[in-house]
Amino acid sequence: MSNFQWNPRLYNDAIRAAGRGLEAATVFLETAIKETLSVPAPRVLLTDRKGGRYYVAGYQTYDPATAKAFFLWPGAPPRKLQPSPYMQGAKVRWASSFVFPKGGHGAPNKIRVHYQSAPAIKGDPPRKLSGKLRSSITHEMLEPMKLFEGGEQPTKGRVGVYGPPGGKVGKYAKRLEFGPGGHGFILRTANKFRAQIERIVDGAI
Repeated sequence: MSNFQWNPRLYNDAIRAAGRGLEAATVFLETAIKETLSVPAPRVLLTDRKGGRYYVAGYQTYDPATAKAFFLWPGAPPRKLQPSPYMQGAKVRWASSFVFPKGGHGAPNKIRVHYQSAPAIKGDPPRKLSGKLRSSITHEMLEPMKLFEGGEQPTKGRVGVYGPPGGKVGKYAKRLEFGPGGHGFILRTANKFRAQIERIVDGAI
């Protein structure tokens, strides 16, 4: 005859310990994904018509024939920029940007900024441009289990991109994760640190 005796307190303690390990592993994965997204991309700062600033991936460059910057507007003196380290074979693009008068009075000057594109390497995670994708990474604990002596303990952790359904950041993350460019970063990071995640969970029990 078995001498087994049911002890709900020990059961609760075991479930709570497993839950602490699960949450620690979930937070670890969130941090690892943010580190994956922390590699900076070369970037060029632009200003839109309303004064909002944004970045494009690339190197701002100059015309090697004249040593005069493309970063010019009517009446402005030539401004020499450093040669781009990505000069050879890179496509030169241009974008409109706006320069606002000091004090904010008067219409902005529209300028043309030339830069060489620097796309992410196919198969690599995306690099940090504005940091919005990285800052949107978060975690949550789900599916709570009721304990015998009161209280609940989540039994599942999830890491992903936080934002409104159909929002720009969410669509961008989905395109990176599952698109043809091979710039996934969530599953890639989870697989890279799978052993560490399992040790964190097992070590808490």
